[in-house]
Amino acid sequence: MSIKSQLKNLIHELSLQTYKKVSPDSFPAGWELASDIERICHHQQPRIIFDVGANIGQTGSYFHQKFPQADILCFEPIKETFAQLSQKFADNQRIRCFPIALGEQPSEKTIILNSNSQQNSLTDALNRPIDENQGQSTDKTETITIDSLDNFCRDQGIDRIDLLKMDTEGDLLVSVWKRGLY
Repeated sequence: MSIKSQLKNLIHELSLQTYKKVSPDSFPAGWELASDIERICHHQQPRIIFDVGANIGQTGSYFHQKFPQADILCFEPIKETFAQLSQKFADNQRIRCFPIALGEQPSEKTIILNSNSQQNSLTDALNRPIDENQGQSTDKTETITIDSLDNFCRDQGIDRIDLLKMDTEGDLLVSVWKRGLY
């Protein structure tokens, strides 16, 4: 039996599917994010991408790789995490980083900092020391700046957001709904 036949049998036994990427439409929906975005946008590349809750830029890097002509705006309010984010994209003219959170209303809020930055939250119910559950207490806090989506877009001269990625908790969704970005 040839190697190709053995590989086909193994793929079949493992109940895997293979796809040959000829165009963005060749993948089924939900299989590959960039293909889904191209399909939804009728094969037009997004020009303005917001990465809200950017952390250290994992999604921003992905979007830049897939949509290199897009301007990507990354938002990360935690100072230490923002420092990593801004350093990562310091030499990239297409990616701009902002040390703020986006929400419904401009404000400031104190957040409890956890050792894993992905566990930090602005939602009152989740704004607690996660490390306590692991036998380690954290007393680190930080006051962060929150701006509204409308204020930010007005101040930056942005009248259209082609792709809005939100990895946040809180009231940003209310702002998106009010702005008609749904």
